Amino acid sequence: MPDHDLDARYLLQTSSEINAEATRTLVVDRRKDEVIYRVKCPVCREAVAAVEYPGGTYRAIAVDDPLGDRDTMITVASEDEVPDRFKAVVPMACGCGSMHPKSPEGTTGCGATWLVPR
Repeated sequence: MPDHDLDARYLLQTSSEINAEATRTLVVDRRKDEVIYRVKCPVCREAVAAVEYPGGTYRAIAVDDPLGDRDTMITVASEDEVPDRFKAVVPMACGCGSMHPKSPEGTTGCGATWLVPR
C-alpha cells in the first residue's frame, strides 16, 4: 500500500518540524554534474526529488528561515546570489504531482516547503 496521503489538505506551510522530518528521510545522490536530493514529503508522504546543478539556476521558494522568525522567499539566478545563511541548505517544495483537497486550480503538490542540508 502506498504511503502517499492524497487526503492531505493543500496548505502553504513550512516549519522547523517540517524541515526536521524532511532531513530525516533525505537521501543525497552526488553525480558528476548534478546533485539529487530525495525525501518523502513531510506532509503528504510522497517521494519528492530536487536536482541541483552546481553554479546553475535556482527558483523562488518560501522556506522557514533558519536564522529568522518568519518565512523567507529565496529568488536567485545563480549560486553566487544565494544568501550566506542558505549556502548549507537546499530549499525544496512538495512536487508530488497530485491535486490535494483545497489546492488552487491547476496546482499540484500539498503546498509544503522545507530545507534540507547540502
